[in-house]
Amino acid sequence: MNNIRNRLLLLFHLLEPGSNLHPIEIIPVYALAFWFLIVKQAATLQVQVIEQHQQEINVVDVGVAFEDWGTSLFNLAVTNAIVQFALFIIVVQIPAYVTGCMSNVDIAWPTGLVLLSIQALCHVRDNNSNNISSEGVDGNNNDDGRFHYRTYLIGIALFIHGARMAWGAFVMFFPFNWPNGDLSRYQYAKLRWCRNPSSSSITTSTKTSTSTSSATTKNNLWWLKQQQETIMQAYANSTYIAAPVLLVASNPNPSSLRHMETIGFICWIIFWCLENLSDIQKIRFVKAAKKNNDIRTAVLGYTPYDTSQYWLWTKCRHPNYFFEWMCWNSFILMAIPSALDLLHVAAAPTPPTTTTTTTNTYYYYNYYLIASKVGIFAIFFYTSRMFYDCLLYWTGAEPAESRSVVRRPLFKRYQEKTNVFFPFSVPFFFNHHRTPGWPLTITTTKNTKD
Repeated sequence: MNNIRNRLLLLFHLLEPGSNLHPIEIIPVYALAFWFLIVKQAATLQVQVIEQHQQEINVVDVGVAFEDWGTSLFNLAVTNAIVQFALFIIVVQIPAYVTGCMSNVDIAWPTGLVLLSIQALCHVRDNNSNNISSEGVDGNNNDDGRFHYRTYLIGIALFIHGARMAWGAFVMFFPFNWPNGDLSRYQYAKLRWCRNPSSSSITTSTKTSTSTSSATTKNNLWWLKQQQETIMQAYANSTYIAAPVLLVASNPNPSSLRHMETIGFICWIIFWCLENLSDIQKIRFVKAAKKNNDIRTAVLGYTPYDTSQYWLWTKCRHPNYFFEWMCWNSFILMAIPSALDLLHVAAAPTPPTTTTTTTNTYYYYNYYLIASKVGIFAIFFYTSRMFYDCLLYWTGAEPAESRSVVRRPLFKRYQEKTNVFFPFSVPFFFNHHRTPGWPLTITTTKNTKD
């Protein structure tokens, strides 16, 4: 039984899309890739239902709009997926297999965001040149191009967002030869992967040999876990990150900008500026610490580097990660009106009342329709959820603090008085990790229990 349990645990960690998800969450995260196909199929079935019962129901214009939207969204998703996976295979997967370093993902991921934004903006040009989506969700003629404004907003915002990170990565990592090995967060990823899972059911006499065997197996499979962790970034750029952007880009609604779209864009500007301000304060700290000859022990946000010059870092230990997360929540906010439009045009026609039978197509359509609606909420939830997991546990705060608690003695005091992620107290589901020595204290506790 222990052998089976360990094998299942190994398989879970091999497929795990983050580092702090519940095992059940693997299913919806991987299933999100099918959402685009489900929407397209639901749109096709809606048209078939309307054609079969056109005497009883009269929603042909809405059906046509949904079919065009579903096809456009699916085609955009497929094109983007091809672009993202091609980028990652060339820039990340092959080099990681050859060199054993994952750091190229820091270049490919933001570059993928830039390419995603370009595809969204190019879709506007294609619509203008080919007269695609010339009718809105209500069948009205759309000659003024007003619906393109929302695509311009989210496309330009994403371009700036990705280009800033891509340029920073190119400047910082050039010429990309990694003489000191992987970046520290990816070295930590290997340690986390090779770390023995807790196994309280194993007896003391067999624990050592079993643990050693497990560690050896994991170490031998690290190259495969590397491929999975890096290709999951391409998967993210193709699914839950891309979905809000492509949903807006493919929206044929001719209405002017909604208030929520404008508010979302303004929120992105605010949080993007605050993220940049966090980085500026960090650069200012490095210069001051070097000048004071305490760069190896000083802690940003803690005495004496807790003045007004560094105020963001006194609110939480990683304000740059928090504002990055809020930027993506702003993208979701910009996409909500388009999601509501999709729900409107995908509304199920009323079942025929003048006929004694209803075709199987109608029932299939309803199944796909329900899956489409559930998928929208799932995508928005996991866009925010996965970024939170990534920025806090996967490649963000946890790997960074695993080094800081060892190298900087004052960092434990900083942890004790300052939240890790949120600049304010959030109750219930969120752990602020104000335990001195986190995350190494968690590892020590697990090993002690074993």
